[in-house]
Amino acid sequence: MKSRIFRTILFSGLLMTGLVRIPALAADPPRLLWGNQGSFDGQILDNRQSATDDPKQKDAPASSSFDSLRGNGSPAGYMLTHGNIIADSVTASINGRRLVRNRDFFVDSVSGSVSFSEPVSASETIQVTYRYLEGKSVARSLAGLPLLPGFLGGTNTANFLHAYQAADAKNGTPFDVLTYGMKMDFDFGKTSLESMYYMSDPRKGSTAASLFDKPAAKAGNPAVSDTIVAQKAAINLGHTRVSLGYQDVGANFTGFQSLREQGGLDPAVVNQLQKEKGLRRISAAMEMQPAKALPEGTPWNRLGWTQVYDSSGSMRTFELTYVEPTFGAYGMLRSVDASFKRMASLSTSELTDLALSIRRQFDPNATAGQVSAADQQAVGLEAGLSHKSLSTYVKLNPNLTGTLSFLNISDGNDSINQQTLSLKSNNWQSWASFQSVGPKFARLKQLAPVEKGQFGLESGLRKMSAGLSAKAGTGLSINGNYSLVDGDTGGVTKAGLGLAGRHINFSAHYQNIDPTFTRIADLADPDKQAMVAGIGFRRYDMSLDGELSKALKLNSSLVRSNNATDLLSDSQDVLNLLYNPSEKTKIVFQHNQSLRRTDGDILNGSLKELQSVEQRFKNNWYVSASRSSDLTQVAGGVLAGTTVNQEHFETDKARPQWLSMDNRRLSYMNGKFENSELYQLQSRLGKSLTLQAAQSSIDRGADPSESMSKVGFKWAASKNLNASLDLVSRQTNYIGNGAGYMANLGGLVAQRFGPLRQLNVAAQLGQANMSGGQSTFTRGVKLDGLWGKNVVGLDYAHVLPANQKIQFARGYTFKSDPDPKKWWHVDLYYKDKDGGWGRLEPIRNINADVRLSPTTQLAYVVNQYKELPSGQIDFGVSRSFKVTSKLSNGLNLVLDLRHDRNPKAATDITKQMFGLQRQSGNFLFDIYYGLDTTMTASGTVSGNSIKVKVDHKIDADRYLTFTGEAIQWHNSNPDIQDRTAVEARLDLRTLFSL
Repeated sequence: MKSRIFRTILFSGLLMTGLVRIPALAADPPRLLWGNQGSFDGQILDNRQSATDDPKQKDAPASSSFDSLRGNGSPAGYMLTHGNIIADSVTASINGRRLVRNRDFFVDSVSGSVSFSEPVSASETIQVTYRYLEGKSVARSLAGLPLLPGFLGGTNTANFLHAYQAADAKNGTPFDVLTYGMKMDFDFGKTSLESMYYMSDPRKGSTAASLFDKPAAKAGNPAVSDTIVAQKAAINLGHTRVSLGYQDVGANFTGFQSLREQGGLDPAVVNQLQKEKGLRRISAAMEMQPAKALPEGTPWNRLGWTQVYDSSGSMRTFELTYVEPTFGAYGMLRSVDASFKRMASLSTSELTDLALSIRRQFDPNATAGQVSAADQQAVGLEAGLSHKSLSTYVKLNPNLTGTLSFLNISDGNDSINQQTLSLKSNNWQSWASFQSVGPKFARLKQLAPVEKGQFGLESGLRKMSAGLSAKAGTGLSINGNYSLVDGDTGGVTKAGLGLAGRHINFSAHYQNIDPTFTRIADLADPDKQAMVAGIGFRRYDMSLDGELSKALKLNSSLVRSNNATDLLSDSQDVLNLLYNPSEKTKIVFQHNQSLRRTDGDILNGSLKELQSVEQRFKNNWYVSASRSSDLTQVAGGVLAGTTVNQEHFETDKARPQWLSMDNRRLSYMNGKFENSELYQLQSRLGKSLTLQAAQSSIDRGADPSESMSKVGFKWAASKNLNASLDLVSRQTNYIGNGAGYMANLGGLVAQRFGPLRQLNVAAQLGQANMSGGQSTFTRGVKLDGLWGKNVVGLDYAHVLPANQKIQFARGYTFKSDPDPKKWWHVDLYYKDKDGGWGRLEPIRNINADVRLSPTTQLAYVVNQYKELPSGQIDFGVSRSFKVTSKLSNGLNLVLDLRHDRNPKAATDITKQMFGLQRQSGNFLFDIYYGLDTTMTASGTVSGNSIKVKVDHKIDADRYLTFTGEAIQWHNSNPDIQDRTAVEARLDLRTLFSL
């Protein structure tokens, strides 16, 4: 029954396309075969249509036209010259016989298509007069009707298209184009068929023509009819599936616009068909269901073949996937003719599949998700290349599996060949690979990224590599590898062995690079940059590290290398031991020595050593001793550097009486030395009084040396007020002998003083005189308190040092309410200082911030001059605008614009920094990327920087700050070098910073 219906409908389709002609039957009832659905009014079909749906065209002037058409043997397939026809103005006749509208003929006013109730033979002439409204040219469809709508059950559908596209020279369409054809999809359960056939027929001029009019040619731009043919069939036989496909997109097909507007096709499909103009493809595939013993979801076994070609050449692919529990194979053959330049015309999904097959040459388990845009782009450049690969595995027994793979890549002149064999069991696996790249193979730079990583630029090189990995026992594993690269100018040999256990690890490596080998930069080896320094050297190294026991840790290495051609040899020995049996005992031994020799003589070297012992006793007495060396050695055996010996002893500091001793001996290897001793005693004389005594000496031989004795008292006058007095005697070999004192008073002196609360004071007074005539006088005071919720402060200091150059400073402080809920904050510190140079220098620190929104804050900072820990001043000025925006809890986005100027150094630096800031409690972490510009007297440079800062607030008076910064400049300035700096600093707020 279904076949009968199919033949009936197929015959109807052929009739409508004019391929089958039938004689006219006088008794045929009126019928509308296409166009808008009319309605019956009694016995007359009324095709009620508007001439235009565009309200702007309702009152447009009408034009007249007369068309002469030739019959085509069918009642359909006639298109007037114009659309937007005024329906009531149409008259028609055949060979002079007048016809009645909506009975003898029917008009689609919008498209301008005409159909008749009876076929019109090819010997008859049709005359049609009508009036029409001028409008924009669009694709005018003669027919676009669904056929077979479910007649055969399931989702079987077919669509017929017959569309007329008017010429549009401005958009590259110089001809009217008639596009017609069919698309059919059938699904019979186990069998499915998808078929598509469309023809484009360009026509010259504005005179309408029938379907079978011969196309007219246009000088310089011929109008050529062409087709799109696509066939795809699939047969499902249960455990086997077979699919066949054919596609031909004519090079002269011009009906793509009509397919987009009228064909019912996905625009993406039409776009891809247009991209493949001129291409043909044939494909066949057979798939077989995987064995039930394999895991669920295992892909079907597949054998597929595809050819894509045009008149210039073709791409041919053959793919095999076969997986069984004991045997499996993946094979791929692809060749692209050198003359075939259409690889980039393939669809994105097809390029992905082709790129995936490249990755599976090295990893059979690769997935489409790993394919990148660079992989797809490389496939588009494969013209002239052929790939052949085969990977197999065999399960030799339940515990042993072997794999074997072959790869060949050819460019027509030479080829790459690779063979890999591997064996894997439950406890071990091994592999060996053999690879050669032909000297005439010239396409290495055009290969896919994964292939470049495998073959580098190794044309003319041969490579052999092997490896072993095994579990030798409980917690112990063995790893070994060997590789050999060989070329016309020499080669590279590398080997390695490693043992890894629970408590100890051992590794050994060997490397030999021939002195004549010049191809290191071409290797695919990730260590090739480090290998450059080893040209001509035979090198081996060993390392051993781990825990020899719970208390003993070891880290050691040995390196030896020899260059027989240049008579050079290098050696490095590292031995680090840590013995830590308890929290009270710690013994450290560290040794690191490196030497370069030539014919037995030392060219240069270095030695770093540390030996130390620390012991804490039950009564909390503590003793330590250490010896450290940091030496360098140059030709001739001359040593430079320092050695330091230190001893330390102290009693329990928690007791009322406490004693400590330090002894330090430093040698500079040039006859100079520095020996120092320090003895300290502290004793509590009561609840509020403490005695401190110290004796120190520094002996530098004939260089400045001195000794000093100090006795001091600390008095806790009240809960919040402390006083101290230090008496000092001093003996020197350069300014004579002398004595002095220093008194200090500090703490909370009043809960309220006028408008201030919590008034704190710190005062200092002292004097020292030496027999050589030098004396120093010091005095100073500092006050601070709360004014409302704001902090105000005043400090004053006066020092008359030995050189009689007065040092003087006075400063003022204001800090607004620190409440984070306030929308603004200000912190000001003004100070005028004379450091002995005879003039006051202004030190200004301004910090202000304003909240612009609940999540955004603007900060402005000015630092004019900076006091260094030594008391000196860095004469620089810096300004900063910083915008901080909250991204989430504790995470901020920061924009920092900074300008630093140093008149003394004659530098002017501008930084534009973008970064992230992480804040948690008293911990602050910043990371910035900056655009830097630096100006000096010799010119300007620009560059980029990365800065990391970690700031930890220990308490109100101590901050631990770590800063790291790296700057790379884009251009050259002899005064400015690329810089990498790391700084760790403990900031203390002290009473007097002069």
